[in-house]
Amino acid sequence: MIPEVNPANQLVILMESTGYLWTTGHFETTLLPNKLFVGHVKNEVLPQITHALVKLLVKDAEDDSDYVSSPRKSSISSSYSGTPTPMGGISEEIQMLNMEELDEDNGESGSGVNMLLVHDVDGCTVIVNERYRRYLTLSNVVSLMDWAPVSWRAMQIHLGPAGADAPGIISYLSSELSEKNISILNFSTFDADLILVQEFDLKKVTALLSAFGKDGVCGLKEQMVEKNLVERVNSPRSPAKKKVFHGALSVLPSNLVLSSIRRSMLKQSMFGLMKHLTRNIDKVSEADSVSSKDFLWAYFSTKEEVSLLVDERDLIDFAEESLTSCPQQWKAIRLVGKDIPFDETGIVKLMSSPYTLGVHLLNLSTFKTNISLVSEQNVNIAVSRLQQDLNSEEVAVL
Repeated sequence: MIPEVNPANQLVILMESTGYLWTTGHFETTLLPNKLFVGHVKNEVLPQITHALVKLLVKDAEDDSDYVSSPRKSSISSSYSGTPTPMGGISEEIQMLNMEELDEDNGESGSGVNMLLVHDVDGCTVIVNERYRRYLTLSNVVSLMDWAPVSWRAMQIHLGPAGADAPGIISYLSSELSEKNISILNFSTFDADLILVQEFDLKKVTALLSAFGKDGVCGLKEQMVEKNLVERVNSPRSPAKKKVFHGALSVLPSNLVLSSIRRSMLKQSMFGLMKHLTRNIDKVSEADSVSSKDFLWAYFSTKEEVSLLVDERDLIDFAEESLTSCPQQWKAIRLVGKDIPFDETGIVKLMSSPYTLGVHLLNLSTFKTNISLVSEQNVNIAVSRLQQDLNSEEVAVL
């Protein structure tokens, strides 16, 4: 339960048992419980693992009774409305899945992050909590996947009425953390932002975030402006040439829609989720097809919300009453050309840099790279800024 706060931007420090690092009358940051495991499924083994991923989706839907709906705090939810074409229902194949071996939860259901899936041409990034990791173990697929060497923890940021400032604040926090040699993963969901850090960095991160949050959103903005001024003053007139990134930016042509799935409708949405997963397995097997490189979808399940990012054309696979969708359509800009190691810092800051030009964006980290989502009218501006930050002579746009 969130304690009452002074609406005048007063900080309230909460006990560790609540999970909250800090909160103000305007926004809050929460340390979510349970370890997370970051994995990746290569395209060539994805057909062997799809059944286990479907089981996780089904289990997530069956867990809907463990969740209690709470009012959303982000301004993003109040401005979104969904108009997808109805379809759906659960296929007999899903209903027949044997879930008996997955029923033991040891009281962990409804805690923090359940699962995060990001599926693109590089394969499928799979992030699960301890409970869902055991499900994968029981399904005998863990050894078929690649895994990050250490476990992770998640922090959830709700910016409330300041939601439009999320990209800038996330970029600033990423910059501050990278200066402390702390690497992060970042996921923009329908109603919040998730920052994942490696567990051995957790104490440093919680200390830093607690310090940053003491003056609320206004204080963070002042810190951002001050740091920008200091960097300008301290930068030499002839700055050293930036380190060249030997890679490219890939702009996906599809229009993507970010939606929230009502937990009570997850079972009815399972047909669309399974259809989407298996359809894209077919795409990645078409090596010579242009369309095989043109797909991205994501599924984020936490205690508070379930978010879905899909091609606008795929909304027809979900019942209209199951989704609340953002009216804004997004284009994905992928950083490609090399795999980014987990100890590399500053990637989220880099991919958020178009925000400084007034471009609103969302961010997705994957096992191999990073993806920014921007509106179609801002693609050229965003790409130009990213090329500048990556060294424009060496970065191609695909």
